[in-house]
Formats: sequence, structure tokens, C-alpha cells
Amino acid sequence: MDSLLRRRARDLFDKGDLGAHMKAGQTYADVGSGSGHMIEHLLLRTSHLPGLKCVGVDPMWKPILQVRDRLKRDAKGRYEFFQTGGEHLPFGPESIGGASLFFVLHHVSYEMQDKIIAEITRVVSKGGVLILFEDTPSNPKEWRHVERWDRIQNFESPREKHYYRPIASWISHLASKGFDLIHQVPFDKMVPQMGLRPVPHCAMVFCKA
Repeated sequence: MDSLLRRRARDLFDKGDLGAHMKAGQTYADVGSGSGHMIEHLLLRTSHLPGLKCVGVDPMWKPILQVRDRLKRDAKGRYEFFQTGGEHLPFGPESIGGASLFFVLHHVSYEMQDKIIAEITRVVSKGGVLILFEDTPSNPKEWRHVERWDRIQNFESPREKHYYRPIASWISHLASKGFDLIHQVPFDKMVPQMGLRPVPHCAMVFCKA
């Protein structure tokens, strides 16, 4: 599983061209950091940017042992993890260069989505980025398929609720919160491909106006 999640992190980094949107000397928060693989890969691929740091935030998960061992070896002093929710980020106003959410928001209610986005708006500096990867079904048939895939991949209960939005809805909703879209890549496959059929996703990068 560690190997699969490392491949997935590399694939997502490339799809979003994330290195082009991160800057030296900045701190970036990965909200809902889970096993820690995305932070590991973000640090690996930005090692040429001096002073860049990544902070993982998750209310339940901590990085797995393999990730912690590799971070200690390859990214000493460039990372930190906090066990807290995305609505309570441990940063001052406009103090970080950006935040990322990798397939997190559809697992929380629309009300909680807005609380997390409001908190990200508070802590990200002007000109900073919001990196958002989401499942993006655009009709009831796609919604049923994505939800089935989600439950299989994440071993979820049939009663688990999901709160998806189509791509256009994410763009307009975040524009209303002060984030302008600067990069967008719809895709239907990830590496490794774990879904039964292609599933609509999108990589989106926004800039705080």
C-alpha cells in the first residue's frame, strides 16, 4: 500500500503541475493530510526551493511509519504535522503561501466545506494558492458511479454521505470566496487506477485575489 500511495502522490503532483505554483521560503498546509504521502512528495519535488516547508493537518490520521522515516532522512526540518481539523488551522492571518486539499471536501458537509474554505482564506496570504483535487460528477448517473467507487476504495459504509460538486460549481463557489482559477486539468484516471471504470476528477489551482 505504501508503494501504491507513493505512485498516486507522484501522479497527482504531475497532473496539477504543482511545482509551478509553489515558491521558495513559503509554508504550505496540506489539509486532510492522511497518511502523509502527498506532503512527502511535495517536499521531494520542491527540494530545489530553499526554505519551502509543508505542514500536514488532519483530525484523525498521522503519517505512517514509512513516510515518517523517509521524511526524517530526506526532509529534516522542512515538515510538521498537527492533529486538528481544517476549520482550525494553526497559522496566523495571511501567514502561509498556500493550502492543498486532495480529495477531502466531498467527505464533509457543504456547511463544513465553507468553514474550511473560510479558514484557508484567513491564513493564506494575498497571491497565495489553493490547490484543490476533487471528484467532480456532473449528473446523477456520474454521482452514483463516483460514490460507488469512493466507497469501494475507502472501505466506506453504504450509509456514508458524500458532498460532490461539478467543476463549474467549484470554480464559481471559490470565486465567490476570493479565489481565482489559474490552472485546471480534468482527468478520469489515476495511477494506480483503482476504480472500476473511469471516474471524473479535476485538479484545480486557485490564487487568492
